[in-house]
Amino acid sequence: MESAKSSQLMQLSTFFVGRKEFAVDALKLREIIRYTEPTKVPCAERFVEGAINFRGVIVPIINMRARLGMPDKAPDQSTRIVNVEIGDIMLGFVVDSMGSMRHFPADEVAPPPALLAPEESQYVLGVCDIEGSLVLLVDLEKMFSTEFLSSLAAM
Repeated sequence: MESAKSSQLMQLSTFFVGRKEFAVDALKLREIIRYTEPTKVPCAERFVEGAINFRGVIVPIINMRARLGMPDKAPDQSTRIVNVEIGDIMLGFVVDSMGSMRHFPADEVAPPPALLAPEESQYVLGVCDIEGSLVLLVDLEKMFSTEFLSSLAAM
C-alpha cells in the first residue's frame, strides 16, 4: 500500500523576458517559432507589436517586454515568438529566449510574493523553485483584459 500521496504534476514551459524567468501551462502552447518582424497594426495597444500570418491564421503579436513594462530590446538570435491559445484566440508572445519544458509538482507552487508590483500580482499564479531559480507561473487569461481579448477576436 502506498502511504505517500503523489502530487499532481504540471507540465510547464519556461521562457525569459529580461532576467526574469516565467512559466506557462505547456498545454496552452501551440508552437515556438523564430522571431519574424510582424506587420504593424495601427491604433493598437502599446504592447501589440503587430500581426503575422502563421499557416493561414492572422496572429496578433504581443511584445512581452512592453506588456511587462520593461525597456525595449532589439530582437536577436535567441528571440522567439511563442504561439499560445487563450480561449478561441491564437496569440504570439515575443520573448527574449526560451527555457525548457518541465514537470513540476502542483503542490510545490508557492503563492505569489507580496513584493510583486500590483499589475504583476493580477496574473502571477505562483512561484516555482526550479533548480534553485524562482520562476513566475503566469495565468495568460488574466494577463489581458476581457475587452482586449474580445477586440483581438474581431481581427
